[in-house]
Amino acid sequence: MPAHTNITDPETIIEYLLVHFNGEKIHESLLTTEADPTHINIAFKLLNYQESLELFRVRKPDGSISDKYTVVAEDIKKAARFSVHITWKDGTTEKTMPVTQWIYNQASKKNMPPTPWIYNGSYIYEKKFDAKLSGSIITIFPNIGAIANYSGEDRNDDNLWSPSPNTPEEGTPVKVTLKPWLAVP
Repeated sequence: MPAHTNITDPETIIEYLLVHFNGEKIHESLLTTEADPTHINIAFKLLNYQESLELFRVRKPDGSISDKYTVVAEDIKKAARFSVHITWKDGTTEKTMPVTQWIYNQASKKNMPPTPWIYNGSYIYEKKFDAKLSGSIITIFPNIGAIANYSGEDRNDDNLWSPSPNTPEEGTPVKVTLKPWLAVP
């Protein structure tokens, strides 16, 4: 899908990988797109991705959040994983790489490790699709209303991630490609 770099300053903290250009979290996102979140969600479903809520804690009967995570079958977990690749032009040369190479961990001083993103599908509340309302498509910091989330162990720290110094300047056109996850041996 077409997108643009949004926040590229290595000193700025990001919580989102991709949001709609009119999204609520544009001020925290590495990339923006004009692609409709509803259409992206339909594409995941047509490609047989399975929704997995494994990254989210279970609610207690009183509505508060427990310490337990949603239990998800292994076949669904496997069918929910994907990688994100970015293609852009650097001068006249077209380059492609995993988007994790554009996301920098402020604590470890390294780029994001090659970790799968998890499709969770967002949710519908009062007949409205939350991802479309908020514009949240793919997040780093967990958001059940987004379509997909980063699965790394360090995902719950909202002050950890920033654009890598090698991220092209703000407004650079890019192509975002989602691919089935192939675990690195």
